[in-house]
Amino acid sequence: MKKLITAIILIALLTACDDKKAERKEFTVDEASIIATVESEPITLEQVQNEMRYRGGHIPGRFASLESREALLDEIIHFEVLAQKAKAAGYENDPEIKAALKKMMVRKFRQDYLEKLLHKQRVTNLDVQNYYQEHREEFSTPDMVRAAIISIKFNAKDDQAAIAQKQKKAHEAREKALKQKKAVRDFGKLAREYSDDVNTRYRGGAMTWMAKFSKTYRWDKEVVSAIFGMKKKGEISPVIETPRGFFLVKLMDTKKGQLQPYSTVQSQIKQKLVAEKKRAWLEEYYRDAKGDYYISINTERLEKIPTPGRFANSNATPPAFPVD
Repeated sequence: MKKLITAIILIALLTACDDKKAERKEFTVDEASIIATVESEPITLEQVQNEMRYRGGHIPGRFASLESREALLDEIIHFEVLAQKAKAAGYENDPEIKAALKKMMVRKFRQDYLEKLLHKQRVTNLDVQNYYQEHREEFSTPDMVRAAIISIKFNAKDDQAAIAQKQKKAHEAREKALKQKKAVRDFGKLAREYSDDVNTRYRGGAMTWMAKFSKTYRWDKEVVSAIFGMKKKGEISPVIETPRGFFLVKLMDTKKGQLQPYSTVQSQIKQKLVAEKKRAWLEEYYRDAKGDYYISINTERLEKIPTPGRFANSNATPPAFPVD
């Protein structure tokens, strides 16, 4: 069946021309290359050689004898006979066959025509340099900070008296923190004594590094603002109140953001720009190509197509992700 499809496709392939229009390519068979025929269908030297390669023709002696070549040709003829039988039975018009043929034809057309034009899309070194200068933030590592935290959170049962008690506890923790030795980079034992955050309390309250201007943070905005607002290592914030509780943060360390050198990102930028240029060219090509044909869409029928899979024709929305 594969060879049947391949044989059919040979009469339909398109190739390139200079004005971005595809011309029909005529495929002819050289009389001298014909090894055998089945009815009027030729079996060519190229077909036999392709089968040899596919079946390990590079192995010494694999098809050296006439007997081995005759056996191979007999298999090819056998296949061609079945192909003609299938064609006579109407399989040439089978929707599955036609769909497979169309996919092969498009793939070959892309290889022979579109890919050649896509490879011509180039960007200059000046284009790359300009992009680097205009998008320096893409190639810069952000300022980073690392802080320690003491977390005293509210819970649903807390009344005003309980909240006031927690506030007092937070101020008490701060007073003790201010008296700690400078050698204690985080909150040390105070985190274990006061903090209710299980991820940090046994590490002196030490948090992971945080990048400035990140889109998401684990902590409330008031806490994040306080962390990035501190300037000196060892600095301790005032007690921070948020809708979720009282917090105390201490600046442990900072890292200044750096711009990556042009030489290290030049190749990356070039690949990005080439990909964008190819994408833009393809979009323009498809837009122009669609203009060559009448296209009609039945939106009503499209909407009524049953959805395959477990959730076929279900209007239920997928479950939401858990939120911390």
